[in-house]
Amino acid sequence: MKKSLGLLFTIMFLLVSATTLWASPSFYGYTGLLFVPTAATLESGEFNIAVQTINLDLGSLSGGSFTYGTTDKWEAGIAVASQDLGIIDGTLINTKLRISNFGNASIVSVGGIFPFEGSNSTIYGVLSQRMAIPGIDANPITGHIGWGSGGILDGIFIGLDGVINPRTTAMLEYDSSNLNAGVRFALTEEFRATAALFDFSDLGLQVSYNRRF
Repeated sequence: MKKSLGLLFTIMFLLVSATTLWASPSFYGYTGLLFVPTAATLESGEFNIAVQTINLDLGSLSGGSFTYGTTDKWEAGIAVASQDLGIIDGTLINTKLRISNFGNASIVSVGGIFPFEGSNSTIYGVLSQRMAIPGIDANPITGHIGWGSGGILDGIFIGLDGVINPRTTAMLEYDSSNLNAGVRFALTEEFRATAALFDFSDLGLQVSYNRRF
């Protein structure tokens, strides 16, 4: 417990000098942090492909995803998992629509996560807000808060993210069930790697390819 709290406070400290990497894939494919979606969407013609694995108490979960920006405000995608863990039913269809911008600081989006089979669908809304830090003109942190109807996101979820350096982004989130933390690395302009601790116990790894057609 003490080690987890120490890691939590370390990540929160790193976020104080942060900006953000807005539109990278989550472990479920939709743009987001780890499990928590952000309000950012891929722009028209942008896409990402990701593969990931998570070592869980019930076994190892591996899978992949593809997400495409159909317009500048709407993305859609598919994610496939190798193991049924209750809320994950093999294949997920994701969609997200950006419905409002308030300048460059705030974005509001709504989205859906739909299992190809089963009834654990999720409808959610999320606000992403850049937050200025007193005394620091540049590099604000970004907060995300939303609500999900059930399934993967069952109630309120929140997250923070920010850039430690030009290639490294730290993330901290509560996904409506567990507290998760992670780091995302920009290996090149197109390739990114993410390492995460889900519930501060299960290691997750992801590699994604991000480009525009």
